[in-house]
Amino acid sequence: MELASEIDDVLNQFSSQHKLDVGDVKHMFKALLIICKEATKNKLTPGQLYSDLLQLKLQQKKASDLCQAWKKLACSDRTTTHRAPRRLVDMEWKFGVTASSSELHRVGTCYVQLKMLVARGSTVESILMELTLPQFYNFLHEMEKAKLNLDAALR
Repeated sequence: MELASEIDDVLNQFSSQHKLDVGDVKHMFKALLIICKEATKNKLTPGQLYSDLLQLKLQQKKASDLCQAWKKLACSDRTTTHRAPRRLVDMEWKFGVTASSSELHRVGTCYVQLKMLVARGSTVESILMELTLPQFYNFLHEMEKAKLNLDAALR
């Protein structure tokens, strides 16, 4: 089963069990994902996240609970990252054009399918992504910057 449909099923079950509107639950879940994504991107400590959540008018108890979960996740993520770093082995991309979609404005838009082979220890895994052209060019720019930094560090 695809991750998106699994998440959808869980949110539907949660909504039914707690007699909540499924649309509201999905909006709350999206908001939580955005908060976690931004906290990760900005490398916030649990204390900084707590302060931000209070500024967003979240109740202290809920902010504290979320920060405790954040702290556990951040600690486990750090240990996992340090134990087994991944190394980019190969990368391929294909350009495509959306031929049909349920959203009319998406028809005719360009996208890039990106396949990266990464090694973690002795195993190699394939990571597949689909990016819009602006996302792809941003990714390419970041990869070029990383290469320049690595080249400069090795000199």
